[in-house]
Amino acid sequence: HASAALDDAWARGVISHRLNASRPTVGAEGTIRVQGARHPLLHLTGCDPVPNDLELTDSAPALIVSGPNGGGKTVAMKTFGLVALLVAHGCWVPAARGARVDLFQVVAASLGDYQDVTAGLSTFS
Repeated sequence: HASAALDDAWARGVISHRLNASRPTVGAEGTIRVQGARHPLLHLTGCDPVPNDLELTDSAPALIVSGPNGGGKTVAMKTFGLVALLVAHGCWVPAARGARVDLFQVVAASLGDYQDVTAGLSTFS
């Protein structure tokens, strides 16, 4: 049991280092405040992902994302979902220092499109 816990901590440290991640502040109010968040898969595969900023709070709990096809909307939304899941599993986040990512009971995703973020393909590419 102790060796599994040590292996888990080591793995989280290694992935945090490879992602050039930072330690977020974690709360329970439903806040996400990140600057320079990068999609972890794109970062790990050697791409240079466009960093994104996001701030959602109880006073500003919604986000409208618009833009042209292939403009990065889906990658940005997947990045923020992955950031929330990384924090839920005790990992640091691929974002600038000073991030705050609260714990969420549910992180939902709609799957089924034919996107491949590693190949740069959007649904309409």
